[in-house]
Amino acid sequence: MKLPLFLIFATIATFTSVSAQKFAVLSDIHVTPGNRCDSALTAAVREINTLNLDAVIVCGDLTNQGDDAELLNVKSKLDSITHPLYVIPGNHENNWSESCGTTFPRLWQGTTFFDVIDSTVIAGINCGPFMKMGDGHANTDELLMLDRELGRLVVPGRRVVSFNHYPIRENDLDNWQQYLDILQKYPTVIHINGHYHHWMQYTLGDIPGVMVRALQMKDGSLGYSLVYINQDTAVFYEKLLSEVPTLMYTISLKHPESIEVSIPSPDIKPLVKEDASIFTIPVVAGDTVFYGTSTGLIKAINATDGTLLWTSEPIGMAIFGRPTVLKDRVAVPATKGICILDIKTGKQTDYITSPANKPSVADGAVLGDYYYQGGHGYFLRSDIGLSNIAVITDSIQGYCQAAPVISPDGKNIVFGCWDTHLYCIDSGTGNIKWLWENGKTNRLLSPGNVVPAVTDSTVYIVAPDRFMTAIDLETGETLWRDNSHRFRESMGVSEDASSIYAKTMDGELVAIKDNRNGYEEIWLTNMGMGYDHAPCPIIEVNEKIYVGSRRGIVCILDSNDGRVIKTYTLGTGEINGFVKNPSSDSIIVTLVDGTIFSLPL
Repeated sequence: MKLPLFLIFATIATFTSVSAQKFAVLSDIHVTPGNRCDSALTAAVREINTLNLDAVIVCGDLTNQGDDAELLNVKSKLDSITHPLYVIPGNHENNWSESCGTTFPRLWQGTTFFDVIDSTVIAGINCGPFMKMGDGHANTDELLMLDRELGRLVVPGRRVVSFNHYPIRENDLDNWQQYLDILQKYPTVIHINGHYHHWMQYTLGDIPGVMVRALQMKDGSLGYSLVYINQDTAVFYEKLLSEVPTLMYTISLKHPESIEVSIPSPDIKPLVKEDASIFTIPVVAGDTVFYGTSTGLIKAINATDGTLLWTSEPIGMAIFGRPTVLKDRVAVPATKGICILDIKTGKQTDYITSPANKPSVADGAVLGDYYYQGGHGYFLRSDIGLSNIAVITDSIQGYCQAAPVISPDGKNIVFGCWDTHLYCIDSGTGNIKWLWENGKTNRLLSPGNVVPAVTDSTVYIVAPDRFMTAIDLETGETLWRDNSHRFRESMGVSEDASSIYAKTMDGELVAIKDNRNGYEEIWLTNMGMGYDHAPCPIIEVNEKIYVGSRRGIVCILDSNDGRVIKTYTLGTGEINGFVKNPSSDSIIVTLVDGTIFSLPL
C-alpha cells in the first residue's frame, strides 16, 4: 500500500517512545553504480532524512566487490544523510579490495565506531575475513580497542548496544568467544548485525542478537530497518520503501548476567602471542622468523624461543603479503609498492613504488637468482641485491595474491590473479607466454589466491569455481578439469613432484598422480575438519603433509597412504601457512588470531 510520506512518518512516530534511542540500520546494501540497489539507496536516504532519528548505522557490505569506484559511489550517497552516521565494513569490503582495505578507513575515518547517545553506548567493530577466504574475524587489536573504549565510556546508568556485520556465534566469527567475553564484561543489552540477508533472532551468551534485513531481499523487496531502544525493550521494524513500517520483534532488555565463555587453549604453547592479528605466512632465514601484523608492523623473532629481535616502523596498512628475505634485506608488500627493510634492524632502507601507486597484498618469492613480486596491475623481477628492478609486465587487470611458482627448468613463472586469469611469464624475457581462464566472468571465481603446483610439463590449480584443473605448461591449453570433490584454493605438491595434494571444502585431503591424461586419485582422507575454505598452502616435509584449517587445526598426514599421524588444535583463527625451520627440526606456523607456533617434525 502506497501512502503519502507525511502519513508514513506520522505512523512511525506513534510507535516510538519519547525516551527511546532511535536508529535506522542499513545493512548489506551491495551498491554497484547503476544497479537496482544504487537507486534504492538514494530513495532510502531520502526517506531516512525525514525521520526523527538519533543516528543511522550502516552495518557492512556497502559494495559487491569492495573496489574504489563502488566505495566512492556509495559514500557520495551516504554523505547526503543528515543524521549522525556510523559506518563499518563487511566481508565484501574486507575480502576483496583493490586497495588492500585502505580506502574504506580513509573515506570513513576508520573501521570502528564508539559513541554515547543519551544513556546508550554504541560500539561497532570490523569483521573480516581480510583479503582471503575464511571465517569472519575480529582483529585482535580491535577487540582490545573494544575493551578499552567500553571501559572508558560505560559509567553507571549507561548500557551498550553492539554492532557488527556478522553475528557473534560459532561458524560465523572464528574468535566469537573472545568477542563475547568482552561484551559480557559490560551492560551489553543487544547485538545487531546483518550478513545473511534475512531477519533472525538468536542469542549470544545471555545477550539477545538480531539480524536485520538487507537493502534488497531475496524476494526483491527494498527497504531498511528501524530500531528503537527503550528503557526495557528493543523494538525492530521492517521499513519497505514508501510503505508503513511493519513490527518484526519486541525484545525484553535486561542487564545480562555474565556467563562464563569457554575459550579453548592450544595443545602446545605458542612462540608468540601478538596483540594484533597476523595474516602472513611466516618466513625463516637462519634462526629468525619474519612476519607482519594487522597493525602494519614487520617483526623478527628468534625461531627457537620467540624472543623479539626487532619491530619495524608502521608500514601504513595491515600486512597481508609474506615478507621476502633478500640477502641482507627484507622486502615487504606495502601501501604503494614494496618496502625494503634492513634484515638486522628492521629500519627502512628503500622503497619500490608500484607503477600506479597501488598497494600490494601478494606473497613475493625468490626463484633461482631473482626476486619476483606481484602487485596490483603489475609483476616485477629483480636480482637478489635489488640493483636491477624491472616491471616485466604491467598488463595485469587485477591484483596478485598468492606466491608465484617457477617451473622445474627455470624457464616459466606461473601465478594467478584476481582478474579471472592464470599467467605464465617467460622468465628470460618477461613476456606473457599465455593466459588461462576458466570461462567465468565473475572475478571472485578467479585463481587469485592459489599457489599452483608446477611439474615438468603440467600446471595444476584449484580455485573458487570448485574445480581442479590441469594445464599444459608450454601452451596454456586445458588438459582436463575435475569437480568430483569441492575443491577451492588450498593445494600443494609432493617433495618428489609425483603427487598433487588438494584440500576439499568438506575437510578432506586428496592425493592425485601427476598425470596429463586425466584425474587419477591415489587416496582420499577425511581429516575431520568439517566444512573448510581456508586457502592455506599445503607442504610436505620428510614424507609428512601439513594441512591448515579455518579454525586453528593443523592436520599432519603420511604422504604414502594418507593416514592421519597427528592433529593439533592451535587456536580458533585460520591457519595462514607453514615453513620449515632449516636450523632445527621444526615447522613454523602462523594463525590469524596472532599466534605463532613451532611444531616438531
